[in-house]
Amino acid sequence: MKKILLTLCLLFSTYSMALEIQCRSSVENVDIVVKTSPDSGFTYLLFLQGDAVSPMPMEEENLNITSQDVDFKNNDISLHLSRSESNGLIILENQQIILTECIEY
Repeated sequence: MKKILLTLCLLFSTYSMALEIQCRSSVENVDIVVKTSPDSGFTYLLFLQGDAVSPMPMEEENLNITSQDVDFKNNDISLHLSRSESNGLIILENQQIILTECIEY
């Protein structure tokens, strides 16, 4: 029984560590990436504009990842990504950023 639990824990931790979703955004020349660092295990929301990268940590207690969706909400930002529909939405302050063409790696 312990071996089964250990195997399941390793499987799920490996799955969460492999998360990377890249999306086009409604903001000109800005792409969005949700990525879990394989080194730290922390998940980040990355705003990419040319060579510039603006990372925003996504605290685990505010992050919900399922097979269908990725949801994150804190005081500054709200994010919803539909894995099955390859789209999503970010609400940041008073701005809505529409996410399209999301590809999961």
